[in-house]
Amino acid sequence: MPTRLVALAASAAVVASLAACTEPATTENLEMLRARNAEWLGEPGWAQHHFERALAAEPAALDALLGAGRSALEGPEAGLSRAVARLESVLDRSTGARADDGSNEMAGEARRLLAEAHLRLGDTDRALAALGSLSAPEAEVLRARALLDDDPRRGLGAIERALESGPPMPQWSELAARLALRAEEPAAAVRHARTALALDPLRPGASFVLSRALRSVGDPEAERAAIERTERLWVLADATSAPAGDRAVEALKALEALAAADVAVAAAPSVVALRVRLLLRGGMLEAARRELSTTRGSELPSETLAFLAQTAREVGAHGFARQLLARALVVAPEDARLLARAALLAHDAGDLDEAAAMADRALAAQPQSAAARHASGLVALSRGENARAAADLARAVELAPWVATHRATLVRVLWANGDRQAALESLEDAPRPHPLLQTVRRELDA
Repeated sequence: MPTRLVALAASAAVVASLAACTEPATTENLEMLRARNAEWLGEPGWAQHHFERALAAEPAALDALLGAGRSALEGPEAGLSRAVARLESVLDRSTGARADDGSNEMAGEARRLLAEAHLRLGDTDRALAALGSLSAPEAEVLRARALLDDDPRRGLGAIERALESGPPMPQWSELAARLALRAEEPAAAVRHARTALALDPLRPGASFVLSRALRSVGDPEAERAAIERTERLWVLADATSAPAGDRAVEALKALEALAAADVAVAAAPSVVALRVRLLLRGGMLEAARRELSTTRGSELPSETLAFLAQTAREVGAHGFARQLLARALVVAPEDARLLARAALLAHDAGDLDEAAAMADRALAAQPQSAAARHASGLVALSRGENARAAADLARAVELAPWVATHRATLVRVLWANGDRQAALESLEDAPRPHPLLQTVRRELDA
């Protein structure tokens, strides 16, 4: 990082918040913070990059090894071999990690991730070996997936153990239905497929398995209904995947046909959320408001409300997005991601007091959040507090150097403050080219 930028980022307040605890500000710590911000922002490639840099600074850091393996697994398929190598290293270096009973928490996570990597590589034997005798529900699900082709009856036992001890998960019940069908237990397949659809009526895979199982048990009328439902679900999935607005009306018609055929479908939270999303994408804002004002709409979880808020923002309904985030924060008042998004929306609306309050709450909940620090910097900038804005934005860039919007705002602030050398150095320090940064460069050159 350029010297001038270091000076801005290394104010007393920034150094004090380098870690949630009072660890010294080492290269490893900074790279771990960057990696965790990347994970937090859904950037597995950058997460892996910074976990690897943390390992370069401290090769024995088990949390960095585990993070590198996890992020490699979440990235492109080409990274699976690296994920295996990193996760194997966690097991080799953890005290007692090769005891496969799950007594070592970090090793248990490494084993589950390693099994996932082997499954995606098509090596079911190694996946089962990685799991050992782990018996947590997530491990049983992985075991069931590994046994799907070779021993579906044994896999059915594993997934049913997971269903008994774990939370109700539609994808687990759908997997149980597939295993039961392959194990030639159609009655069990019908039961599990119906459970999956009761939890989430929008699963075409579960509906398809249900139709196959109903054929096996000899119920042609129910089979025909399941086939029709599957066809509607595939139409819906295809229309929903189209760009915003292009096929929203078609998707809504498919959704209403499903709801008309099954009253339980209309009341499902996933259906309510999808209907609101489609209404927003189709430009039907008032209809979306009415849908959310119903009893069903008032019961949506905070994660769903946050997702709908993002959709509302994308279609330009910023006021509605703020209302949705406010509702989400009633449910999860300390969620730093929600608070940071609320701060940005309030800032965009010119409500600086609200934006400042939300940014402060986000930083209190997650002091190392680059998004929260960026929101705080924007508020300071709008209030004319350019020195504080520069410090906050520099910290945001330090924590998440790949985020172009953070860097672009910082560069503009530095330039406006007369610190042109630092502005140019920050542009040069960007880890990858980005159209926004190229636009900023043209602005400076002009």
